[in-house]
Amino acid sequence: MTFLYLSVRYAGIGYAVCGERSTPMVSVPVQTTGLPCRGLAMYGAVTCLGEVVDVMLGVIVIIRLNAMYQRSRKMLIFLVVIFLAITIVDIVIVVIMVVQASRNPFSPGSISA
Repeated sequence: MTFLYLSVRYAGIGYAVCGERSTPMVSVPVQTTGLPCRGLAMYGAVTCLGEVVDVMLGVIVIIRLNAMYQRSRKMLIFLVVIFLAITIVDIVIVVIMVVQASRNPFSPGSISA
C-alpha cells in the first residue's frame, strides 16, 4: 500500500511537470526539424501517465473500501466490476485520442514539437 501511495505521489509530480511543458500557453507555429514526432511522443506519454495514476488511485480506493466493508466478498466483486468497466472505457478513449493525434500531427488540436 505504501508503494502505491508513493508511486501516485511521484508520478503526479512528473505528470504536473510534463503536463505543463507539453501544453503551450500560446499557440506559436514551430518549424519541426530533426525530431518531428517529439511532441506527439510527449503527448502520448503524458496521456498514458494520467491513466496509470488513475488506475493506481482506483486500486487504493478499492482496497480502502473493501476494508471499510469488513472484507465483504460481494462488495469487492461490485467494486472490481465497476472499476474494470470505467478503466476499459478510459483506455479505449485514450487510444482513440492518441491514434487521432498521430494520424494528423499538425492539426490545430494536436500538440507538435
